[in-house]
Amino acid sequence: MAAALLACGSGGSGGAKCVSALELSGQRFTSLGTHSEQAKAKESSVEGACIAYCQFGDPAVQAAHDKWRQANPASKARRESVITIHISSEVKACQARCGAAVKAGSAKVKTECL
Repeated sequence: MAAALLACGSGGSGGAKCVSALELSGQRFTSLGTHSEQAKAKESSVEGACIAYCQFGDPAVQAAHDKWRQANPASKARRESVITIHISSEVKACQARCGAAVKAGSAKVKTECL
């Protein structure tokens, strides 16, 4: 079993893998980041956790989603499409806020790299 964990941790493709858990607004979001360099894998995992928060936990993005739905009640667009296409500017603003909260330390982030 230890050999399997070591093989997984070594990233068979030679890349680094990091997992970040972000706690913001009383919610927790996680993401896996991979890259050939560990620092970039860590950065990728934190960015991914912010993306997850923005898509599923940010009140401003949820409000924008709800507003869009009210304005387009006949639309059959799935939530992911609405977020990606129709309210992308609000999502990008959220990602900037999340990144600033991470840098300021007001968002708790724990990252582990293999």
